[in-house]
Amino acid sequence: MKKTIIEIGGIDGVGKSTQVKLLYDYFSKKGLEVFIPDSIVHFNSDYPQSLEERKGWYVSKDPREIAKINLVGAKKRNDLCQNIKSDIVLLDRGYITIKSSAIARIIKTRTFEESKRIVDTLCQDAHYVPIEDFHIIYFAGMELIKKRLLDINPEFECYLNNFRVAIDAVSLDHRTYRIDSHQDKIAVTSKTLEYLL
Repeated sequence: MKKTIIEIGGIDGVGKSTQVKLLYDYFSKKGLEVFIPDSIVHFNSDYPQSLEERKGWYVSKDPREIAKINLVGAKKRNDLCQNIKSDIVLLDRGYITIKSSAIARIIKTRTFEESKRIVDTLCQDAHYVPIEDFHIIYFAGMELIKKRLLDINPEFECYLNNFRVAIDAVSLDHRTYRIDSHQDKIAVTSKTLEYLL
């Protein structure tokens, strides 16, 4: 069987990690070897490793520098995924999500088009390209996101809204499958499997 690489994407709070776990369980029970790489945080030493450090870092660091560090980490993770021996690779945040997050960070000080051009250049510089066979993007309304994440300040909410807009735009350049994650998590997994199988 050819290795299949699947992006499980979307903004924070849509249930990506839950779906990765449920899909891992499903494919493992089918006898397939499934690999879930670490977060891109673990692939770049410039990235603060603790959550508390990252919270401050996201506020104080230049958004362009954050985007660059994220994209370099994502490229290193891609290299690992392409070389790993496995039937299925599940990426919690793949190309569409990571690129969109970078745009959403930069857009604080620029227009959407300027931000997208900057991120396109950063992707080229990092040699970061999509490797996924499937891009599954989950979405949910902000009210549900707020219930799931609890601690959303106005700045983070603005970032999430920009992130959502960026995902919609970046998705246009790729074959994606969008799934409403308002539903029960098992129903969401069933819809995901319908698409994949």
